[in-house]
Amino acid sequence: MQALRKCCLLAVAAIVSACGGSNGQQAPAGADAGYGQYVLKLAGNPVQTLHPGEKRTLQVILAQDQIGAVPNADIQFGFQDGDPAKAALDTTALKTDADGAATITLTAGTATPNFKLVATAPGFPQAGSVAFSVQVVPVRRLLQIVGSPQIVVAQGGDSARVTLYTSSSIGLKVREIDKDTGSPIAGDTLSFSLPTTSATTFSGASARAATAVTNAGGEATVFAISSANPETNIVVTAQTGSSGALGSVSFSVNVNASSQGQSCTSSQQCPAGEVCVSGHCQTETGGSTCGSGTDNPCPFGYVCNNGVCQPPQQLGCDPTNPNSCPSGQYCKCSNPSDPSTCGCIDSCPVQCPQGQVCNPTTHTCDPTPPASPDVTGVWYTRHSYDISKALPTAVKDIFLGLRYIDQAIVGKLNLPPWLSWLNPLISKILKQYIPPWLQTIIRIGDDIGTILSMLRAEGAMRLTPGVDVTHVKGSEVWTSLVFYWLPLCGDNIGGDPAVPPACARFDVATTDSDNPGEPAACKGQSIPTISVQVGPITGAVAGSGTGADPWRVKIDQRQIKLQMGKVVLIVVNELLSLTTPWHCIDEATDCSNGPCIVDCPGLGNWVDGWAPGFGTTVEGICDTVVTAAGQEVSTLLNTITFNTDALDFNGGAVISKVGADNTVCSSRSSCAGQLGHADYDYKLQKDTSHRDGAWSGSFFFKVIKDMPGAWEAERQQFAPQQ
Repeated sequence: MQALRKCCLLAVAAIVSACGGSNGQQAPAGADAGYGQYVLKLAGNPVQTLHPGEKRTLQVILAQDQIGAVPNADIQFGFQDGDPAKAALDTTALKTDADGAATITLTAGTATPNFKLVATAPGFPQAGSVAFSVQVVPVRRLLQIVGSPQIVVAQGGDSARVTLYTSSSIGLKVREIDKDTGSPIAGDTLSFSLPTTSATTFSGASARAATAVTNAGGEATVFAISSANPETNIVVTAQTGSSGALGSVSFSVNVNASSQGQSCTSSQQCPAGEVCVSGHCQTETGGSTCGSGTDNPCPFGYVCNNGVCQPPQQLGCDPTNPNSCPSGQYCKCSNPSDPSTCGCIDSCPVQCPQGQVCNPTTHTCDPTPPASPDVTGVWYTRHSYDISKALPTAVKDIFLGLRYIDQAIVGKLNLPPWLSWLNPLISKILKQYIPPWLQTIIRIGDDIGTILSMLRAEGAMRLTPGVDVTHVKGSEVWTSLVFYWLPLCGDNIGGDPAVPPACARFDVATTDSDNPGEPAACKGQSIPTISVQVGPITGAVAGSGTGADPWRVKIDQRQIKLQMGKVVLIVVNELLSLTTPWHCIDEATDCSNGPCIVDCPGLGNWVDGWAPGFGTTVEGICDTVVTAAGQEVSTLLNTITFNTDALDFNGGAVISKVGADNTVCSSRSSCAGQLGHADYDYKLQKDTSHRDGAWSGSFFFKVIKDMPGAWEAERQQFAPQQ
């Protein structure tokens, strides 16, 4: 970090030297006649293209050759050579600031061909005049489908073929851009619709319509959820309600049958909640894909038992402690005097048939119908964990370096008093040559701790009967990690501060994601994704269903393994992809191979205007410093390590919406529809003691103890409301 800071300060010092010193510098003895000539220059692109009503900040600078900026000088602005068509300026006359800059705001009127915005310095006629060439064009929105391994996009980007599997889901993503500039359009609402005859629905809605708001990258996503039956040629359309849109886009979705054992390359090609292992789909009961002389492994947390992947039998239990074994098992010792012979076995030797329950005392199936709700079936899950204490010191140091850059942009570097006058000059230079979207990205240095203090994940869980319908076992797949970053919303961040707005959301796909987006690459190398391995689930339904004792599902101790060491780097790269033309830090800061995040050629030309001959030198310094800084930050992010990748926890949730659809559980009666509540994330942050559902456990082998978490789960699909 010290090296990065020194590089930045060295570049600033070189720029200041090349500019000729401070404003108070006097002409040296023997200076030639050209010394001190005044010049008025444009800051930024001389050609400006705006949309009707758009505001644009423009700036000119008055300086004296080899002396520096001219403060407190009168500058006049006016329209010439064309019809401004109701364009307006916030002022037409103002004075330059301490750095010789005069800044105005132009508000575009109606669409019009070129006109000029001219600036002059009346007190310095020898400085001449400068002009911005302005054109105002209507907004023309263009929709394009974003592809993925299961979404094949046509060449024009307006249609795609989608492969979906029964009892599964997929993200349908559309990007909206400005056809004239290619820039993403944020904050626009896109509408998605499904045929009324299709059994496929949108996530979170029983209707056949859904909306999504484009983020800073112009992307909006909705999730389509299939039923248990195959379908063909389901046409999903997406369009914007804004005027000026160029048509709409359509997805042709085919829902293919899927079953355990089918071939797969991703867990999302399997029925929801099943995992893809060695190219085949498996549930918690696995299949004939392990052992028997094969090299096929079982999923994380499972063991191979007679060719079937099953949860491991727990050893070393205590026969006097009924809670020492998972739900649906009890502790049995072959030699009661030797604890090493004790192990957990199923309470009943076989799974009880429908309508019977396991008697944990006699270990037999009794013909007593269960009164409890049935939680077997497919659930879509959302989790949130408070892991703020898990961030290693290295992460904080890395983003401290980015904060130095952020401070330089806003003129708040902690310089010695005798150099404090450099702050406004450094800020002016950086703001001119670092585009606004990059200044936003740099703000990650101030926000990354907040982004990573909560671990949020979404996925699918499949529960099946254990020894009976009141005991369950299952598997789960996490398809994405979810983060929120407020700058993605612009000013649209109203509402409860404890509830992140939807516009601030961005997802980091896991290796089991159904829609990781277009293949991500950085300078020819693929960007890593996050691998999540979810251990088996065991649990039981408890309670009486009364107000004081509601039905609850209790989940035994479980473990999840995920590669947290790459999360910081991947989050930064994802934000770069959303808000810039680049996909990673190395790519954005490689100034030696073309345009990068800092306009080094423009900076060199700007310096050449004040100190001829120095521009090339400054451009070279800029290229070197920016590239070196990017490489250092990227290297440090890549070297982040954690003690372990294990998340160890247990918990439970209240069961509700019983009977909403009695076709989605194994008993086909009293099917539960909701686990926990939708305010799970809010309660985790505001009211931890009353959250439901709830997780509690440890992270990084108990480095974080008593880690609070929260979750909720909703059924895959309910019957349409009548």
